[in-house]
Amino acid sequence: NGVTLRASTTVRLVGTSTLKLGDATYGSGTLQFNNANTNAVPFQFGTTTTAFTAATGTVTFTGTGGGIRIATTTYYNLTFTPTSTAAISTYRFNIGGSTCTTGGCTATTTVSNALTLNGYAQANFDRVALILSGSGTVFEKANGTFVANGALVKYTNAGTATNIATGTYENLVISGTGITKT
Repeated sequence: NGVTLRASTTVRLVGTSTLKLGDATYGSGTLQFNNANTNAVPFQFGTTTTAFTAATGTVTFTGTGGGIRIATTTYYNLTFTPTSTAAISTYRFNIGGSTCTTGGCTATTTVSNALTLNGYAQANFDRVALILSGSGTVFEKANGTFVANGALVKYTNAGTATNIATGTYENLVISGTGITKT
């Protein structure tokens, strides 16, 4: 009823990939989605998919283009790495038109270890709740940029030192005793 990928190496998918296999679990390797089309949806869920578990693996979105859509789910490590330095590649988190109010957001993306924006990557959180629950440097902007665009960003590590990335947040929640701004 599901699929488990236990690869410790990279699995690379080019184009659009739709999970239609029930629940899916990805192990400790790298699952790489590459699509260079404008407004591409390189990773989406089929109607029978109820869960995607990244285990301890890394999901990497590569390619160039504007408005590359990112599936709203839980990731362990999530990385954005454009394949060209000629222009900024924009990755958008809101596929289905989520909204945020004071009561919360209708779509949530969780990164349980580390979110990384490499050079020439721009992440547009676009009205989703982004939960960063790892410790240490959970949000690394290695010359990449992020646009809050109405998103609710939560740092939620309860007891281990966690660094808050610098930037402009529209709705920021910090919960945990060991969190510091760097």
